[in-house]
Amino acid sequence: MRVLALALGALFLSTAAYADPVSSAACLASPQSPAGARVVACGDVIRSGISLYAALVARAAAYEEEGAGPDAIADLSAAVAIDPDRADAYAARGRIYLKQEEFRDGLVDLDRALTIAPDDEDTLRTRAFAWDTLGNYPAAIGDYSTLLTLTGDPGYRYFRGFAYLRHDDDDAALADFEAIIGSDSPTLSAWGYRGRGQVHEKRGELAAALADYDAALAADPDDDRAYAGRCRVESALGQAAHLASGCTAAVITARAP
Repeated sequence: MRVLALALGALFLSTAAYADPVSSAACLASPQSPAGARVVACGDVIRSGISLYAALVARAAAYEEEGAGPDAIADLSAAVAIDPDRADAYAARGRIYLKQEEFRDGLVDLDRALTIAPDDEDTLRTRAFAWDTLGNYPAAIGDYSTLLTLTGDPGYRYFRGFAYLRHDDDDAALADFEAIIGSDSPTLSAWGYRGRGQVHEKRGELAAALADYDAALAADPDDDRAYAGRCRVESALGQAAHLASGCTAAVITARAP
Protein backbone atom coordinates (compact mmCIF):
# COMPACT_ATOMS: atom_id res chain seq x y z
CA MET A 1 0.00 0.00 0.00
CA ARG A 2 2.83 2.35 0.85
CA VAL A 3 4.39 1.77 -2.59
CA LEU A 4 1.03 2.40 -4.25
CA ALA A 5 0.53 5.60 -2.27
CA LEU A 6 3.97 6.85 -3.23
CA ALA A 7 3.34 6.02 -6.88
CA LEU A 8 0.03 7.89 -6.83
CA GLY A 9 1.70 10.83 -5.11
CA ALA A 10 4.44 10.92 -7.73
CA LEU A 11 1.81 10.79 -10.46
CA PHE A 12 -0.06 13.69 -8.86
CA LEU A 13 3.06 15.81 -8.58
CA SER A 14 4.13 15.15 -12.17
CA THR A 15 0.64 16.01 -13.41
CA ALA A 16 0.52 19.22 -11.37
CA ALA A 17 3.84 20.34 -12.82
CA TYR A 18 2.89 19.46 -16.39
CA ALA A 19 2.27 22.30 -18.82
CA ASP A 20 0.26 21.31 -21.87
CA PRO A 21 2.51 22.01 -24.88
CA VAL A 22 -0.48 23.44 -26.74
CA SER A 23 -1.19 25.90 -23.90
CA SER A 24 2.49 26.82 -23.66
CA ALA A 25 2.67 27.53 -27.38
CA ALA A 26 -0.57 29.54 -27.35
CA CYS A 27 0.52 31.53 -24.29
CA LEU A 28 3.82 32.55 -25.81
CA ALA A 29 2.40 33.03 -29.31
CA SER A 30 2.88 36.19 -31.29
CA PRO A 31 0.71 39.22 -30.44
CA GLN A 32 -1.21 38.61 -33.67
CA SER A 33 -3.12 35.76 -32.01
CA PRO A 34 -6.29 36.75 -30.09
CA ALA A 35 -5.53 38.27 -26.70
CA GLY A 36 -8.37 36.43 -24.99
CA ALA A 37 -7.05 33.05 -26.13
CA ARG A 38 -3.59 33.94 -24.87
CA VAL A 39 -4.99 34.93 -21.45
CA VAL A 40 -6.65 31.51 -21.11
CA ALA A 41 -3.60 29.61 -22.35
CA CYS A 42 -1.25 31.51 -20.07
CA GLY A 43 -3.55 30.79 -17.13
CA ASP A 44 -3.10 27.08 -17.80
CA VAL A 45 0.69 27.48 -17.91
CA ILE A 46 0.73 29.59 -14.73
CA ARG A 47 -1.29 26.98 -12.85
CA SER A 48 1.26 24.36 -13.89
CA GLY A 49 4.05 26.40 -12.32
CA ILE A 50 6.25 25.85 -15.39
CA SER A 51 7.83 28.88 -17.10
CA LEU A 52 5.99 31.01 -14.58
CA TYR A 53 7.87 34.27 -15.17
CA ALA A 54 7.51 34.12 -18.97
CA ALA A 55 3.84 33.15 -18.74
CA LEU A 56 3.06 36.03 -16.37
CA VAL A 57 4.77 38.54 -18.67
CA ALA A 58 2.98 37.08 -21.70
CA ARG A 59 -0.42 37.14 -19.99
CA ALA A 60 0.20 40.74 -18.90
CA ALA A 61 0.76 41.70 -22.55
CA ALA A 62 -2.52 40.03 -23.49
CA TYR A 63 -4.35 41.74 -20.62
CA GLU A 64 -2.95 45.08 -21.78
CA GLU A 65 -4.29 44.47 -25.29
CA GLU A 66 -7.71 43.85 -23.77
CA GLY A 67 -7.52 47.12 -21.85
CA ALA A 68 -7.20 45.36 -18.49
CA GLY A 69 -4.36 47.50 -17.16
CA PRO A 70 -4.75 46.58 -13.45
CA ASP A 71 -4.66 42.84 -14.28
CA ALA A 72 -1.56 43.38 -16.41
CA ILE A 73 0.18 45.28 -13.62
CA ALA A 74 -0.72 42.54 -11.13
CA ASP A 75 0.88 39.88 -13.35
CA LEU A 76 3.98 41.99 -13.97
CA SER A 77 4.34 42.68 -10.25
CA ALA A 78 4.18 38.92 -9.63
CA ALA A 79 6.85 38.41 -12.29
CA VAL A 80 9.09 41.02 -10.64
CA ALA A 81 8.68 39.24 -7.30
CA ILE A 82 9.77 35.97 -8.91
CA ASP A 83 12.85 37.43 -10.60
CA PRO A 84 13.72 41.06 -9.74
CA ASP A 85 16.88 40.89 -11.84
CA ARG A 86 15.15 40.73 -15.23
CA ALA A 87 14.33 43.90 -17.11
CA ASP A 88 11.32 43.04 -19.27
CA ALA A 89 8.68 42.99 -16.52
CA TYR A 90 9.85 46.35 -15.16
CA ALA A 91 9.84 47.83 -18.68
CA ALA A 92 6.38 46.52 -19.50
CA ARG A 93 4.92 47.67 -16.19
CA GLY A 94 6.53 51.08 -16.63
CA ARG A 95 4.92 51.51 -20.06
CA ILE A 96 1.49 50.65 -18.65
CA TYR A 97 1.92 53.10 -15.78
CA LEU A 98 2.81 55.83 -18.30
CA LYS A 99 -0.31 55.06 -20.36
CA GLN A 100 -2.33 55.46 -17.17
CA GLU A 101 -0.54 58.79 -16.56
CA GLU A 102 1.06 57.43 -13.40
CA PHE A 103 4.30 59.05 -14.45
CA ARG A 104 6.31 58.67 -11.25
CA ASP A 105 5.75 54.92 -11.00
CA GLY A 106 6.30 54.52 -14.74
CA LEU A 107 9.63 56.32 -14.74
CA VAL A 108 10.81 54.44 -11.64
CA ASP A 109 10.15 51.16 -13.44
CA LEU A 110 11.85 52.29 -16.64
CA ASP A 111 14.88 53.39 -14.61
CA ARG A 112 15.02 49.95 -12.97
CA ALA A 113 14.77 48.24 -16.35
CA LEU A 114 17.57 50.37 -17.80
CA THR A 115 19.78 49.71 -14.79
CA ILE A 116 19.54 46.03 -15.68
CA ALA A 117 19.56 46.41 -19.49
CA PRO A 118 21.01 49.86 -20.29
CA ASP A 119 21.10 49.30 -24.05
CA ASP A 120 17.46 48.35 -24.54
CA GLU A 121 16.27 50.62 -27.34
CA ASP A 122 12.52 50.25 -26.73
CA THR A 123 12.82 51.15 -23.05
CA LEU A 124 15.16 54.06 -23.72
CA ARG A 125 12.81 55.40 -26.39
CA THR A 126 9.81 55.06 -24.09
CA ARG A 127 11.59 56.99 -21.35
CA ALA A 128 12.77 59.67 -23.79
CA PHE A 129 9.21 60.22 -25.02
CA ALA A 130 7.98 60.34 -21.41
CA TRP A 131 10.54 63.00 -20.46
CA ASP A 132 9.63 64.94 -23.61
CA THR A 133 5.92 64.80 -22.79
CA LEU A 134 6.56 65.94 -19.22
CA GLY A 135 8.70 68.87 -20.41
CA ASN A 136 11.96 67.59 -18.94
CA TYR A 137 13.83 68.40 -22.13
CA PRO A 138 17.40 67.96 -20.81
CA ALA A 139 16.55 64.39 -19.74
CA ALA A 140 14.83 63.71 -23.07
CA ILE A 141 17.83 65.10 -24.97
CA GLY A 142 20.12 62.84 -22.97
CA ASP A 143 18.09 59.75 -23.84
CA TYR A 144 17.79 60.72 -27.52
CA SER A 145 21.56 61.21 -27.62
CA THR A 146 22.09 57.77 -26.11
CA LEU A 147 19.70 56.28 -28.64
CA LEU A 148 21.49 57.99 -31.52
CA THR A 149 24.85 56.65 -30.32
CA LEU A 150 23.42 53.20 -29.67
CA THR A 151 21.56 52.73 -32.96
CA GLY A 152 22.94 55.26 -35.42
CA ASP A 153 19.32 55.89 -36.46
CA PRO A 154 19.13 59.50 -37.74
CA GLY A 155 15.42 59.60 -36.89
CA TYR A 156 16.40 60.30 -33.30
CA ARG A 157 17.93 63.58 -34.48
CA TYR A 158 14.41 64.69 -35.39
CA PHE A 159 13.07 64.02 -31.90
CA ARG A 160 16.15 65.49 -30.23
CA GLY A 161 15.90 68.55 -32.48
CA PHE A 162 12.40 69.29 -31.25
CA ALA A 163 13.46 68.73 -27.64
CA TYR A 164 16.24 71.28 -28.21
CA LEU A 165 13.74 73.65 -29.84
CA ARG A 166 11.33 73.42 -26.89
CA HIS A 167 14.28 73.92 -24.57
CA ASP A 168 15.09 77.16 -26.47
CA ASP A 169 18.39 75.87 -27.84
CA ASP A 170 17.63 76.89 -31.41
CA ASP A 171 21.17 76.42 -32.73
CA ALA A 172 21.35 72.81 -31.52
CA ALA A 173 17.89 72.18 -32.98
CA LEU A 174 19.00 73.56 -36.35
CA ALA A 175 22.07 71.31 -36.34
CA ASP A 176 19.90 68.23 -35.84
CA PHE A 177 17.31 69.21 -38.44
CA GLU A 178 19.91 70.12 -41.04
CA ALA A 179 21.67 66.79 -40.47
CA ILE A 180 18.61 64.89 -41.74
CA ILE A 181 17.72 67.19 -44.65
CA GLY A 182 18.64 65.38 -47.84
CA SER A 183 18.23 61.98 -46.19
CA ASP A 184 17.64 58.95 -48.39
CA SER A 185 14.24 58.75 -46.72
CA PRO A 186 11.85 61.37 -48.19
CA THR A 187 9.85 61.30 -44.98
CA LEU A 188 12.88 61.95 -42.79
CA SER A 189 14.06 64.71 -45.13
CA ALA A 190 10.60 66.29 -44.93
CA TRP A 191 10.81 66.18 -41.14
CA GLY A 192 14.16 67.97 -41.30
CA TYR A 193 12.78 70.75 -43.49
CA ARG A 194 9.71 71.06 -41.30
CA GLY A 195 11.80 71.23 -38.13
CA ARG A 196 14.03 73.89 -39.59
CA GLY A 197 10.94 75.74 -40.76
CA GLN A 198 9.66 75.82 -37.21
CA VAL A 199 12.95 77.26 -35.98
CA HIS A 200 12.71 80.01 -38.61
CA GLU A 201 9.05 80.59 -37.75
CA LYS A 202 9.89 80.88 -34.06
CA ARG A 203 12.57 83.45 -34.89
CA GLY A 204 10.17 85.44 -37.07
CA GLU A 205 12.09 84.54 -40.25
CA LEU A 206 8.86 83.91 -42.11
CA ALA A 207 10.15 83.83 -45.70
CA ALA A 208 12.75 81.20 -44.76
CA ALA A 209 10.11 79.27 -42.81
CA LEU A 210 7.75 79.29 -45.79
CA ALA A 211 10.51 77.99 -48.07
CA ASP A 212 11.24 75.14 -45.67
CA TYR A 213 7.59 74.16 -45.30
CA ASP A 214 7.28 74.13 -49.09
CA ALA A 215 10.39 71.94 -49.31
CA ALA A 216 8.94 69.58 -46.70
CA LEU A 217 5.73 69.24 -48.71
CA ALA A 218 7.71 68.64 -51.89
CA ALA A 219 9.49 65.75 -50.16
CA ASP A 220 6.33 64.42 -48.52
CA PRO A 221 3.01 65.88 -49.76
CA ASP A 222 1.17 64.12 -46.94
CA ASP A 223 3.03 65.91 -44.13
CA ASP A 224 0.07 67.57 -42.41
CA ARG A 225 2.27 69.45 -39.93
CA ALA A 226 4.27 71.03 -42.75
CA TYR A 227 0.98 72.00 -44.36
CA ALA A 228 -0.17 73.55 -41.08
CA GLY A 229 3.12 75.44 -40.80
CA ARG A 230 2.77 76.84 -44.29
CA CYS A 231 -0.79 77.87 -43.47
CA ARG A 232 0.33 79.70 -40.33
CA VAL A 233 3.15 81.51 -42.11
CA GLU A 234 1.02 82.50 -45.12
CA SER A 235 -1.59 83.80 -42.72
CA ALA A 236 1.03 85.75 -40.73
CA LEU A 237 2.38 87.23 -43.95
CA GLY A 238 -1.12 88.34 -44.88
CA GLN A 239 -1.05 86.36 -48.08
CA ALA A 240 -4.46 85.75 -49.62
CA ALA A 241 -3.10 82.45 -50.94
CA HIS A 242 -3.72 80.78 -47.61
CA LEU A 243 -7.45 81.12 -48.15
CA ALA A 244 -7.29 79.67 -51.64
CA SER A 245 -5.19 76.72 -50.46
CA GLY A 246 -7.77 75.75 -47.87
CA CYS A 247 -6.01 77.20 -44.84
CA THR A 248 -9.02 78.46 -42.98
CA ALA A 249 -8.60 79.45 -39.34
CA ALA A 250 -10.07 76.10 -38.29
CA VAL A 251 -7.58 74.15 -40.40
CA ILE A 252 -4.65 76.22 -39.16
CA THR A 253 -5.65 75.51 -35.58
CA ALA A 254 -6.41 71.84 -36.13
CA ARG A 255 -3.15 71.12 -37.91
CA ALA A 256 -0.87 73.12 -35.64
CA PRO A 257 1.86 70.92 -34.08
